[in-house]
Amino acid sequence: MSAHQPVIAVLLRCEHQEFQQEQATAARAAGKREGVSVDVDYADNSPFAQIQQILSLAKRPPELRPGAIVVELVGDTEGYKTAARAAVSGGMAWVEVSGLATSIPLLRYEFPERFVMSVTTKEEDIGRIHAAQCRALLPPDASILYIEGPSLQPEVKARRHGLEEGLRRTQITIGRTLAGDWTEESAERAMTTFLNRASGQRFMPALVCAQNDEMAVGARRVAVARDRAWARLPYLGCDGIPSGGQKYVKERLLAATVMKPITAGVAVVQAAHGMLRGTRPRDIALAPESVPALDAVAAGQRWER
Repeated sequence: MSAHQPVIAVLLRCEHQEFQQEQATAARAAGKREGVSVDVDYADNSPFAQIQQILSLAKRPPELRPGAIVVELVGDTEGYKTAARAAVSGGMAWVEVSGLATSIPLLRYEFPERFVMSVTTKEEDIGRIHAAQCRALLPPDASILYIEGPSLQPEVKARRHGLEEGLRRTQITIGRTLAGDWTEESAERAMTTFLNRASGQRFMPALVCAQNDEMAVGARRVAVARDRAWARLPYLGCDGIPSGGQKYVKERLLAATVMKPITAGVAVVQAAHGMLRGTRPRDIALAPESVPALDAVAAGQRWER
């Protein structure tokens, strides 16, 4: 890309997670289509590192700052609000593509004339779809093992809330909860620790539901290696990219997944239109989908005692 093109900085959580890789690919492709340069950087899942990335961009001389920052926040801390204020007051457009975009109302209030918006997924709907998948696969009194992402990220709570809401009128319960950082390795560690405990050895769920596909297959790998009985359980994930969750469903490693929309490409398009055409920001919330569709989930694998 030529040096005179407008620049959009895309700040993502980590480089080694498959959904983040899809985010980066979509952002670069959107930039190419829109005629803007896209610089992607990663925070290695560190809120501190990402805050420093934002502040570093804000401290550049005006002529060297990007025109916009598209950011998938690692966490939701006060430090982000300071960094976001510095970026927006420095003249950069601000687009959040993570969680519930909790800083957007504050930024709009303080900087009503600036380009501030969000492109997010309806995170609670992911939990509701997981609940519908559980209802389709399980008897009414079953217990599940639930694997969450990092507690600092707002979408983790939103997905759990959606799941709990969707199961409220059933007798299906969340029997145990484990935590990971969205990677296979983190779920493998969590599952190993859990199964090494006496309480874990006594607990056999009817289903394993993870907040993303990588954690689902990581947990499955460890559990099945420990006891083949775990291979008979349905496993649910989320993200649903073609080379990840959709492939795992076809291979029957997962009973179902939730396809989470790729938001970074949409965000780059919106930021580019704001920079180049002067369009006004409009928040976008994209809807997730069950893969396969819920009626196909219901017609497929069912748990047997």
